[in-house]
Amino acid sequence: MRRYRGGAAPVASEDIGALLRLGIEKARIGDTGQAVELFNKAVATGPEVAEAHHYLGVALEARVEVVDAVAASREAVYLTPGLASSHNNP
Repeated sequence: MRRYRGGAAPVASEDIGALLRLGIEKARIGDTGQAVELFNKAVATGPEVAEAHHYLGVALEARVEVVDAVAASREAVYLTPGLASSHNNP
């Protein structure tokens, strides 16, 4: 699912994967503040990873930070137009 924009070099996917997994777990238990922080780190580590933007958008939506949630979801769709779940976010 990864797509690279502008020829960016791949980042260690295990680092991003670990941040995403931990962020998903934090969101699952209701710690959306920590989830947003982890997803932001994932985006900073791998700005070309659509899933990082997607999960950030979902967590921001849960915090009712709609403007930022829309921006993150749009970036996810831009990076991977086939990421249908991002089309359903705000």
